[in-house]
Amino acid sequence: MLIQKEYGNIGDYSCCYPVFLIIHLLLNRRVVTFNLPDRLNRNKFIFPVAVSKVIIQKTLYMKQFILSGVFCIIASVACRAQINSFQHFTAATSPVLANSANAFKTVEINRWFIWAGTQYKGLYLYDTMRKIWHQAPQLTNVFINDIKVDRANGIWIAQSGILGSVGGGSSIAGGVNYFPLGRDTAMEFYSVPGTTTGGGLLSRNVRSIFVDKTYQLRGNSDNPYLPRVWAAQSNFITSFNTAAGGLGVGGSKPAAITAK
Repeated sequence: MLIQKEYGNIGDYSCCYPVFLIIHLLLNRRVVTFNLPDRLNRNKFIFPVAVSKVIIQKTLYMKQFILSGVFCIIASVACRAQINSFQHFTAATSPVLANSANAFKTVEINRWFIWAGTQYKGLYLYDTMRKIWHQAPQLTNVFINDIKVDRANGIWIAQSGILGSVGGGSSIAGGVNYFPLGRDTAMEFYSVPGTTTGGGLLSRNVRSIFVDKTYQLRGNSDNPYLPRVWAAQSNFITSFNTAAGGLGVGGSKPAAITAK
């Protein structure tokens, strides 16, 4: 199950503005109607009375202004408490998530997409503009451990492949997936040597990935600044034998990741 917490912004408090205005006017009504007794309004008292009147009016106004501000803060907190809420995304609320088994593992956001990884149920995307979910056709049955976004809004995914073993091997189809355009269209895949043209990893069982956004390497016209990528890889089985994982780092893409 995915949960999205919604926070109110300035626009959300527009319903409270009339209340704030009424409170402020009521509290400051006395300032407008305040007058000193007429019997003090004699010639010899004109100057001191006028000065006293101004001082008293300003003092009273400041007190009422502060009080109205306190009321506004209390009212805004009350409005915010009502606006804050949790929105749940499950197989029951979103038909597209029916195949997810609600087994969500990780989540990331870039631009207007929310990327959600599952346990052996693949990758799902939520379009925040259109308010709809869809499953990425490239990843439908792998265990997604981690998702990260880079400065160019590209998406990096660490995953452990499909469930079970095939031909004496585990974590089949596991590795790192990269969506350079920030959406599930073009995709690059990196794994161990011999299994894909983008080999270079130590293991198909990639447990975590970190994108160092402070380091930039000159790339190409599609992605001019490629980040440095770290990949944490665990053991996996190949040809009925256990192969060790390790920690790797690359200057641009996992194809260049080397063990550390």
